[in-house]
Amino acid sequence: MYVSDDERLSIDLILPDLKAPHITQAYQTISNKVDMMTGFPARTLFTQLMTREQHASSGIGEGVAIPHLRLPKLQKPFIIMARLARPVDFNAVDDYPVDLIMMLLSPGSDGPHHLRRLSRISRLMRNPALLEDLRSAADADGLRSLLDQSSQRLLAAA
Repeated sequence: MYVSDDERLSIDLILPDLKAPHITQAYQTISNKVDMMTGFPARTLFTQLMTREQHASSGIGEGVAIPHLRLPKLQKPFIIMARLARPVDFNAVDDYPVDLIMMLLSPGSDGPHHLRRLSRISRLMRNPALLEDLRSAADADGLRSLLDQSSQRLLAAA
């Protein structure tokens, strides 16, 4: 079966032990890393992430947050996975602190594709066995392997 690039969840950046005592520090660190990799201004990304978070929490429950934005000047989709060294309050729907972040950044004109990717990430991050494995993975390579395997299984089941 042919799988288009649009269907794949390619993780562009993995931060396996992000030390951040608060959501602002987590988003600042991620924004700086994205800036270094894409050239998208860290300050702009950070501001948009925090503004969106103030309107609605990205914490979906079970210690997971899925912040997502469409950014007009971004050239291609960008997915970041961060495992926090210590859980942080995200004002999640279940009031549990977040230790796993899967961030989706898409080009501004990427409407339907952005929603499709977001849906796939959401399904992936609602798998309790995967979440347990992600929390115990040794390093970035282990996290990437787990996410790649789970993403392929999700595609095969679709």
